[in-house]
Amino acid sequence: MLLRNINSIWARGTRPSPPRLTHGKQHQFYIVAHESDLTVFEQLDCSFRPILLDDQGRLSNLTPETIPDVDAISPQVLGAFAFTSSSYDRLHALLPCAELLLKFHIQDIDFVDGPDLQTLNSLFQSRIIDRLLDSRAQKTKRNIALNRALSVLRREMAEIQIAFSKLEQFVNAGGRATRKLTAVLPPQTPPALLFLRDGDVLLQRFPGSSAGLTDVAIYIAVMPPSDGILQCWLETVEDEVQHGCWTMTTDQLSTGWLRLALPIALEPDMRTPRLRCSWSGTQDLVLDLGAPHPDPRFNLRVNDVPSRQTLALKTWIFVPGCAAPLTMDGHLDDGHPPKMRHIPLEMLREAENLNAENPHFHFHDDFAGLLVHPMGQGVSTGRLRQAIPKGARRISIDIRTMHHAGPQVEYAAIVAHPTRRALSQMDLATFVTAHDPSWQRISAMEESQIHLDLGNAAKEPLDLYLMTRLPPDASFEFGWAVFSNARIEF
Repeated sequence: MLLRNINSIWARGTRPSPPRLTHGKQHQFYIVAHESDLTVFEQLDCSFRPILLDDQGRLSNLTPETIPDVDAISPQVLGAFAFTSSSYDRLHALLPCAELLLKFHIQDIDFVDGPDLQTLNSLFQSRIIDRLLDSRAQKTKRNIALNRALSVLRREMAEIQIAFSKLEQFVNAGGRATRKLTAVLPPQTPPALLFLRDGDVLLQRFPGSSAGLTDVAIYIAVMPPSDGILQCWLETVEDEVQHGCWTMTTDQLSTGWLRLALPIALEPDMRTPRLRCSWSGTQDLVLDLGAPHPDPRFNLRVNDVPSRQTLALKTWIFVPGCAAPLTMDGHLDDGHPPKMRHIPLEMLREAENLNAENPHFHFHDDFAGLLVHPMGQGVSTGRLRQAIPKGARRISIDIRTMHHAGPQVEYAAIVAHPTRRALSQMDLATFVTAHDPSWQRISAMEESQIHLDLGNAAKEPLDLYLMTRLPPDASFEFGWAVFSNARIEF
């Protein structure tokens, strides 16, 4: 019979071929009919399960088998059929109000009539094939529409990502967005030390959430005299996912805080971060310990052996999932070599005033920059010790006199080797003359920048000098000369 091939015709559409279904077995498709047509329906060579309705539009007690969840089978209902004028009229009267017909999205009744059972059976099979083909065509049309919508969605998503990336770059270039220090566990006093031997592996779990985490830092107490390799991994406990890996030789390390940085803050999912470190070297690596944590889960484990100690720690966060401005004291993970970094505000706060008689020299929080107020004569200078790291090629600094009544001010910047520092006020004048910096004169509230091209990459850390002076006959009043947003390119 032709009807026996219906399922294989359907299979050539969107799903694998199902087995032929008969009454009393599992069914693939359903047909809605009035309960008065049950006797006719049972005489047909039908491999579909009937859903019979009574005159009120409810599921009839005469339905041969239990109907599963109506919403679940709705896509498998091929339509409503009537085999007599009486059943057609009854079903048609139920179209606008029967809840089941509305759930099955049935809008018309297919009337099948014939002079004998054989003709009726053939007509019914033909209508079923038409229904299946229409259903397949509708599904194909719907899939095409969904694919087109998905293509548009992907394109719009890509445009949103590009726009968001540009917004990140704009915010980072402004120098105002910074990684926020969230937790500090300082070294103990007197010091308590951890000696990592060759092959030792430590595991330190961090209190708090991983949401927005960008940096973690540990404290190196004493550097080993010989070569060695320190590897660190940032992980999350719940899913055991690795988010960053750092591989550093001893020439990349120094005593003090070792800050391990990620270029993008971790996603907002709240998980527990932990740091895993492995040391390889002939000499021990000595780390400082902080105060023990009251929860033993957050205490240190060395070679999977728990202890009652905790590493001295620091953590920073940023907007979850966003690229954070890179600072000079952070080591990027192995997969992200540095391209541009910001001199951290903490380093600007620690700038040295080389003019003892100049009281107007300090970091200004409102301007997020260093105020180097020019004096009546001479050059006002601030020094940032070893602010320019090895590998730097270009430096850019924003400059502005932050008062409408301010004078014209000349700005300059110099980099110099730490062994050639000016040691006195007299040395400073000679130092500036020897370097012959390029001075830039700007008016009050005018925005400008200083750019220093170092030529070849710096082979070792350098000092940065930020300087201001006044043109002849200019007054120093309201000379709020500010250096901010210092950026270093590699």
